[in-house]
Amino acid sequence: MNTKISIVVPTHNRSFSVERFLESLKKQTLSRDRFSIYIAMNTKDVELESRLEKWKDEFTISWGATGELGVNKARNLGIINSSSDIVLLFDDDMELVEPDTLEQHIRIHADENVKGLGGGCRMPSNATLPALAYHIIGMSWMLRYAKENGETPYLLGGHASYKKEIFKETMFNSDIAFGAAETEFNLRLYNAGKVLKFEPEIRPIHHNDVSFRNFIKKAYLQGYNGATRRATHVSPDPVMKYEKALNKILSIENPRKWQIPGLKFYFWLYAWASDLGAKVCQNQECSQIQLKTLKWLARIK
Repeated sequence: MNTKISIVVPTHNRSFSVERFLESLKKQTLSRDRFSIYIAMNTKDVELESRLEKWKDEFTISWGATGELGVNKARNLGIINSSSDIVLLFDDDMELVEPDTLEQHIRIHADENVKGLGGGCRMPSNATLPALAYHIIGMSWMLRYAKENGETPYLLGGHASYKKEIFKETMFNSDIAFGAAETEFNLRLYNAGKVLKFEPEIRPIHHNDVSFRNFIKKAYLQGYNGATRRATHVSPDPVMKYEKALNKILSIENPRKWQIPGLKFYFWLYAWASDLGAKVCQNQECSQIQLKTLKWLARIK
């Protein structure tokens, strides 16, 4: 059976990133007649549309816009416009490295019990310290929740594939715009008995441009959104403690010695900002410095 893949790339005002991703797709060994691409814009981007026209000779590619901000709205638009057996979601700042990335997704989805598959990612050599810290936190979090057989309640939104059939039952929650927006969706699938798998060895490069301010905002939003669905959360593997998972990812990424103290600071900062988000969500009392941080966050676009 020649399984086909629909690749969906949500994006907002990042034409350069989209083209870098498309360029990396040229190296894939999966034949071109077995995958198509849909670029899901939040708002109409005339510059990007002009650039995409040039890619029609290379790939089966189409695009559209939701007219609103929100990554889940863009994901849903792409899914609606997909017709293949598997829907593969990539963030627009991903760059595929292994030439068999698409084939690996197809191979694992050959197990009819697997409904969702999440890969890992790696950072570029020039990654900023906050971007590297955010990556390590995310990957160690994924590692904590994955069982020995790879089954997990959580997948990375920027690199995950699903059998198209599941979208007949449910879609991404379009009311969640940002801040681990895919987490609620994956939890719904997991709690409904769907098998989701995590395969950390499928690792595209993630050109995640995270500034100091955006690092704090991401942590805050994830804490806030996490608190709204705490009742549906599952417990991590009791053997894979946070520190153990963190150290495992650190050993894989192998940061330079001078980066370690800075990374530890960002690990603390993430915990502090996500706790702030949870407190606000639950209407708990905040300290003066937390209130000042909230005012500062409100000014970050």
